Amino acid sequence: MGVAMLDAVRDREVMGHLLVEVAGNQVAAENAKATSKVQRGIIRGCLTGTNGRRKRESWVPRWMAFPASAYTARGGVGSAERAARLAALCDEEEAGAEATEGAEAAPAEAEQALPQAA
Repeated sequence: MGVAMLDAVRDREVMGHLLVEVAGNQVAAENAKATSKVQRGIIRGCLTGTNGRRKRESWVPRWMAFPASAYTARGGVGSAERAARLAALCDEEEAGAEATEGAEAAPAEAEQALPQAA
């Protein structure tokens, strides 16, 4: 996630989750009541390796990962919602394929059990 995109995050709960992922549980707990501006600064420091913070390499927020997911149950993250719908469709397709395979196997087994005509 580009540091510039960090300014677009307005949700305090999401900001807290980002802080945990980027800076760790201890830093997030110590700064849980800090303003979003302070939390944003800590995250920015971790992403760039400034202000005495260890640089966090190759990190992306969950909504940009694959498969995409959200930080809260409220929804509103389009990429995460689409990923969930696709996963459900894939599950339905797999279940249908397994049912079809089972139905095809049953007649074949029944044919083998029938006595042969002379």
